[in-house]
Amino acid sequence: MKRMFWVLLGVVWVVAGCGRGSGDQVVVVLQQGIRKAVEGSRGAVVSLMVRHDPCHCRGECTCPRAVGSGVHVGDGYIVTTEGLLHDAMGVTVSLQDGAQVPGQIVGKDFETNLGLVRAERTDFPAIPWGNSDHVHRGDLGILVGNTYYSLGVAASMGMLGRTWIGGDDGYDEPLLVLHTALNQGQSGAPVLTINGEWVGLADGKIQDNDNVCTIIPVNTIRKVFPLLKEKGGIARGWLGIKSEFLCEDERLRGKVEEWKDKGIVVLEVIPDGPAARAGLRIGDVIVEMEDHEISNLADLRPRVTTMLKGKTVELQIHRDGEEMKIRVTLGDLRPEEDRMRRCGSRSV
Repeated sequence: MKRMFWVLLGVVWVVAGCGRGSGDQVVVVLQQGIRKAVEGSRGAVVSLMVRHDPCHCRGECTCPRAVGSGVHVGDGYIVTTEGLLHDAMGVTVSLQDGAQVPGQIVGKDFETNLGLVRAERTDFPAIPWGNSDHVHRGDLGILVGNTYYSLGVAASMGMLGRTWIGGDDGYDEPLLVLHTALNQGQSGAPVLTINGEWVGLADGKIQDNDNVCTIIPVNTIRKVFPLLKEKGGIARGWLGIKSEFLCEDERLRGKVEEWKDKGIVVLEVIPDGPAARAGLRIGDVIVEMEDHEISNLADLRPRVTTMLKGKTVELQIHRDGEEMKIRVTLGDLRPEEDRMRRCGSRSV
């Protein structure tokens, strides 16, 4: 981080024409922009204290709690991460004016890692909705969240970027990244551009890299928020098969390579799942669903997950050199026991 800071200052100095006075002026303008962005959003940033066990305390509560951040989007509704709210028994919302108010868990969605809480108070600032499509690689981003040691919010800055992670669910878009450390208590914190536009929510860390923070795009939140608010969650269809390009089964590896970008080779059929009940087999190749070409999982998963349990779909498959059609009545997608998000090897 120190190295990036000095590189940034060096770029500013060069752009300013190498003059000391003009360089100082550009740094001041940059600092003012950061300060304005943080001050403009901090009233909407809250700290969430989550209790995962029933509380039987009398007087001051001493029950263990998880702490994270959230952002107020209006009318008391606070967006945060599903990971923070998972198995939660209660939530307390701490506002920037020092008040602590009870919160009610309104909804959660495992697939996008988004959760929604409603505070009993509504008379505090809300953050304006932004547009994550405005993010370009190399833009400056500012994470504004809470930490156990900060007086008020703590802000950190880094370079924004885009990833290939996610985006294969009907409601999910590929994650953004912010090259900065994610401190304890900042999961669920908003991420802003240098202009103060809200573009995402702190999601977690890249594995084995503590200095890269994954960001849920605000455009994903736009799609998920109304469903959490109205229904408490998102129902998704489920076929009950697994497939991926990296196949460890030597008997099917050649077929997977042969059908790359032309269809999906079924590598596993979940016992007693919708596909199994419909007669789909390991080695079948799915090439169409409801008259739409299917060349890979990125084609199939969004179509399935935006449908509901009980819908019957028609699949066109190749089996032993012959084409045939199979009708499958979709089931209900449920988070798997390993709780792995955005993983290509998960069932669809």
